[in-house]
Amino acid sequence: MPVAGSQATTQITTDLLAGSSYGTIRKVYDYVAGKAKTHEAETHKPTKPPYHILLYSARRVAHPSCLGSQIRDMLCLLASLERQRRRLVKTLEKIEKTGQIHQLDRTERTAAQTFLKEAPSVFGDFRWIVNNLAHMDIHHTGVQDSFKMIVKTPNYQPRLNHQLRLYFALYLGQEQPAAEDEYTSACRYLFYETPYDGESASAGQQSVELVCDFAAFCDDPEGYVDRLSDPPAHITPETCFPPPLDVVDVSAFIGDHYLDKIERIIQIFPIPS
Repeated sequence: MPVAGSQATTQITTDLLAGSSYGTIRKVYDYVAGKAKTHEAETHKPTKPPYHILLYSARRVAHPSCLGSQIRDMLCLLASLERQRRRLVKTLEKIEKTGQIHQLDRTERTAAQTFLKEAPSVFGDFRWIVNNLAHMDIHHTGVQDSFKMIVKTPNYQPRLNHQLRLYFALYLGQEQPAAEDEYTSACRYLFYETPYDGESASAGQQSVELVCDFAAFCDDPEGYVDRLSDPPAHITPETCFPPPLDVVDVSAFIGDHYLDKIERIIQIFPIPS
């Protein structure tokens, strides 16, 4: 359903929206943006998914049943959403600074002022979300890879150290790996190009400690469990490393504290792609 005030008229069919991966969302957008191909060819500028498509996609991925396995899809979507949110913040700040805000009607003026007032807290919510998604993804990867590490799978290259550099290069005092695809490009923006804060450092420290614990577990599972204050009855990566956060709570926070606030403002000021 088009956002109020937008020019979208193409109907999105249910079957196109059945999936929730970022790749599927790109296909949805390619369908919706079919009429934009001529414009793209004339301007030589690649089109980007409209804001309402990004918001819908993020809500789909945030569903509790799939967020755990699609954190990287969510990070790609959040990078696109945050880039455009920050662009709207700069535009409205300019309008306010030049006095043009008084040319808006009462509803628009109130919405703009509220959006600007909430901008710092919304960015704080955004930082909390991406920091914790990064930590959750490292946990998810560690649980997945532990068996390969325990049995010393030939030629297996652990992914955890690479992920630490992708997410917390600033905390580690290292250069982030070069962007090679949409996901690594999103990580560069989310964790290297946007303002860094104390919570990011805390998440980085927790993730380093988690990777060290995974390494100790894989080197000697029984010895690791013996050192736990409350050892599990059965020794598995899942029992020794419970999820750091409740995925349902994180999903709700993404929707209620970030996506909802953005969606309210674009009902008033639709953001062009």
